Amino acid sequence: LEDATLKELDKFLPSAWSHGNPLDILGDAPPDRYAQTLRVALRDPNADAVVVVLSPQDMTDCTTTAVFLADAVRDVRGEAASPLATQAGKQIPVLAAWMGGEAVAEGRQILNEAGIPVFDHPDSACKAFAKIWQRTKDLDLMYETPVGDRQIDLHLSQEAMAMRKEAKQVMLKAQKEGREVLSEYESKKVLSLFGINTVRTELAETPEEAAKQAEDIGFPVVIKLHSNTITHKSDVGGVKLNLQTATCVRKAFEEMKKTIAALPNAKEGDFLGVTVQKMENLKDLGRGAYELIIGAAEDVQFGPLVIFGSGGTLVEVFKDRCLGVPPLSLNAARRMMEGTKIFTALKGVRGAEAVDIPALEDLLVAFSEMTVCLSDLMGECDMNPVLASPKAVIALDARITVKPVGAERSKLAIRPYPEEYVDRHITLKDKKTQVIVRPLRAEDEYALRKLHQMLSSYSVRQRYLGPVSLEHRTAHSVMVKAVCADFDRHLNFGVFVEEGKDVGAMIAILRIIRSPIDASNAEIKLAVRDDFQRQGLGDYLVKKAVSVMEGESIRRLSMEILSENGGMLKLAQKYNFKLFSSEENPLITMATLNG
Repeated sequence: LEDATLKELDKFLPSAWSHGNPLDILGDAPPDRYAQTLRVALRDPNADAVVVVLSPQDMTDCTTTAVFLADAVRDVRGEAASPLATQAGKQIPVLAAWMGGEAVAEGRQILNEAGIPVFDHPDSACKAFAKIWQRTKDLDLMYETPVGDRQIDLHLSQEAMAMRKEAKQVMLKAQKEGREVLSEYESKKVLSLFGINTVRTELAETPEEAAKQAEDIGFPVVIKLHSNTITHKSDVGGVKLNLQTATCVRKAFEEMKKTIAALPNAKEGDFLGVTVQKMENLKDLGRGAYELIIGAAEDVQFGPLVIFGSGGTLVEVFKDRCLGVPPLSLNAARRMMEGTKIFTALKGVRGAEAVDIPALEDLLVAFSEMTVCLSDLMGECDMNPVLASPKAVIALDARITVKPVGAERSKLAIRPYPEEYVDRHITLKDKKTQVIVRPLRAEDEYALRKLHQMLSSYSVRQRYLGPVSLEHRTAHSVMVKAVCADFDRHLNFGVFVEEGKDVGAMIAILRIIRSPIDASNAEIKLAVRDDFQRQGLGDYLVKKAVSVMEGESIRRLSMEILSENGGMLKLAQKYNFKLFSSEENPLITMATLNG
């Protein structure tokens, strides 16, 4: 508690009170002492919740105390409908532990009617507050955005899209062949096509080819069984480590071939050759290198899940892992890592340098997007180990299972990034500026704030139908409504410069906000940076909003336009919006379009 709070309490509490938190106001406390103490406690800037505990004694008036407390909370709450007390814009839950059973029943009813949750014991009240705090924290994490202008690769280029298509072709080929699992070589190829760094791996079908590949890669090397039927290679002698010469490679190849052929129920396809890769050793990387596991599995309720944790051969022993729901943002990836014990070591311990945490975040984001993109084809995926060090993050081994033909597409818990609405290479009227129009995501908060900083007071008035301060417009709580929106509820588009002046900057925004009552009704709002106005962006964004109506099952679009904004009114008419004056404000024209 603040010193000012303690001094305020000293003015009316008995000298024997606890002089700290918890506030023991003594057993003979009359009702007004409870109420006055509550008012002061709620004013403390450090107060996040207040639990009022009453244990009836001979001189305790439980019912009147409840009346006084209820009145105090109502006074602080004012006319707000929320059951939370509000001080300086901060909502503070007030809970009560009213002990005494039937003897205090009347007081409990009074508190309940005042919207104050009542519990039988203090520990129950504290547990309830802990749940409230955890939910608040979870929501804050959900709407957390990266600091600064750090961006992730959205893989929206034509080249990236082609690579994704190639990855799907690898999966489809295996599916048509009736295979349940990709080979290690195929698995690493799929990962690399999604931008995930894997150790260089080469195929060899003969001992001589394996020796040549090893010499090209550089010794020492590892050779692993290349098979369409055997997935756990180390269990059947399918891994040979630390081979130092070409002779060793040839010998290991022949030994592995004989071992696989001698397996019970050996069949064609068990041995197709070997893969050759560089021998990466934790000891060679020095202190600060760790083995991790990153994987994906399906849950009946949540669909595909991403897994992160301690890896290596003891992965099932330590069971140090955390789950996340794809697609992940950079911050969600960081929170996943923070949910494991190994993360403490990854940050650097006992003088060891921290691993490349941003590279790990990027890997998790790319992996989660791969999980979403291949959800109709991929069953499970394990990258174990993933070697993380201060210098690099690289997957040494990978295993991907394939769903059978006709399997149902996994239902995703979170709607993935709607790439189908990305428009590339749009040339503005000046013939010099080329832009990309795409849905916003959490990493765009910095760019959106920059856009607002460059809007004139006139543009702000047209967008908000009146003056709104920059501080309010760029508050994090406001920004996240645009950049962290659930794509099933809202679609918010940003226009970013690809070529021309101010490359990378967001120069316009379009928001399509569904009604919480009827999702088939939506309102559109847009703003264009002043130095890019009269370049056709307003027209393009209104047309964009109209074009997504069918795909999003939106039956009615509406806009509020200042009646003085002739340009926007003409645009609305161009796209067949019906115009009529607002009944509430004659300065505003309503525009509606029924799909």
